[in-house]
Amino acid sequence: MIEGFDPYKSMRQLMVEKQLRERGISRLEILDVMGKVQRHLFVPPEDASEAYSDVAIPIGCDQTLSRPYIVALMADVLSLSPLDRVLEIGCGSGYAATVLSYLCHDVLSIELETTLADLSRETLEANFPSQSIEVITGNALSMTSLGLFDAISVTASCPQLPNHLLQFLKPGGRMVIPIGDTSSSQLLTLIHKLNDGTIVTRDLCRVNFVPLKPIAA
Repeated sequence: MIEGFDPYKSMRQLMVEKQLRERGISRLEILDVMGKVQRHLFVPPEDASEAYSDVAIPIGCDQTLSRPYIVALMADVLSLSPLDRVLEIGCGSGYAATVLSYLCHDVLSIELETTLADLSRETLEANFPSQSIEVITGNALSMTSLGLFDAISVTASCPQLPNHLLQFLKPGGRMVIPIGDTSSSQLLTLIHKLNDGTIVTRDLCRVNFVPLKPIAA
């Protein structure tokens, strides 16, 4: 994280109070991280002034950086501990992965678009070199040897729960994912994988994410 004078600090503090705390995000570790991670570093320079607004911001390749509240909510419901390993499907700009990295042991983030994967690596290496985040390029739906994770955050929507991703979730683990028709809004859904393998779901709120791209034929 860049040290020194930060002209966006007051904007971040206002974001935390108005967009997060007033909407029910109360865990201090979430509020602290959202107040520290410099979101303007993850958006195109011409959009930096909107980085802390309650809006999604285009980042190229038909993808967007989600609203701060949604990033905070997804991190919050995963109930991460310092020893957890997290898999993120859809790195995008790298902002959400950075937020998660301050709440867990390490993050493996997968990005389909090479341009975005390369850009996120550059941003992370330049500004957050001490964070344990690995970005790899590819389609998670075609990967089979990623290992097991305590939590999975999916930042693209699926018509239904992709069973392929459940194999990477440890018993007792949590997954947050937008599920529903990709032509309209979806339900952000929290998945619990019980120790016996049973899947329990809980609907959180309506969201609007870009679709998770299927494996190319």
